[in-house]
Amino acid sequence: MSDAAPRLDGVEFGVLALGDTAYAEFCAIGKAIDERLAALGGKRVVERVDCDLDFAEPAAKWIERRGQGAGAAGRRARHGDRGRFRRQAGKRAHELGPVEAEVTEHINLNSSRSDKETIHIELRLRRRGAPAYKPGDSLDIYPRTIRPMSTRC
Repeated sequence: MSDAAPRLDGVEFGVLALGDTAYAEFCAIGKAIDERLAALGGKRVVERVDCDLDFAEPAAKWIERRGQGAGAAGRRARHGDRGRFRRQAGKRAHELGPVEAEVTEHINLNSSRSDKETIHIELRLRRRGAPAYKPGDSLDIYPRTIRPMSTRC
């Protein structure tokens, strides 16, 4: 979104926006990214789809259309570029090893009208030198013990 962002002439893109219609700005970041990529000269190879909580079917259709798209984006979708990414990410995660952390916050971000859960979790790391977590990173959580909540009155 920076004014210093490079031109994206010739770059093919598609945006699948995930959101929750219970929020006033439904899929706002997906819409903004889609508009910005086009404004920078990117070539939209598949129209943006805004998904609500039941995203499985529209997302699958979007992925299928992406795979049928022209140019490099369509070829990568048809030939499995996701597998290459998973191998690279898996290697990096494996090199880091497990990091112990305590869950200090656990909040369901969805409205009470939703039967889905989007959880905000805050962790307290138990050791120094833990890896930095950046937007877009993946994290696996494996509970070691579960402590019951206090029932004090």
